Amino acid sequence: ANHLIAALQQHHELDIDWKGKLFCRISLDWSYTDRTIRLSMPGYVTCALRPFKHVAKAKPQDYPSSSCTHQIWAANTTSP
Repeated sequence: ANHLIAALQQHHELDIDWKGKLFCRISLDWSYTDRTIRLSMPGYVTCALRPFKHVAKAKPQDYPSSSCTHQIWAANTTSP
């Protein structure tokens, strides 16, 4: 591994993570006993919205619009 790292460092800037917590900006949370891994990308949404000059609202909005209602009305209840 050290020879490969030395060869790559001659031509590229490297960040080495020997604990395996980060790969290509993806955070890895390993659970060897459960044989699972959780992947996350902290800050991804913020960075993705930056080119669109998106401004977050002060109060989170978890629904499409304030004018939406949760009532469903059937226009025609009779079958043809």
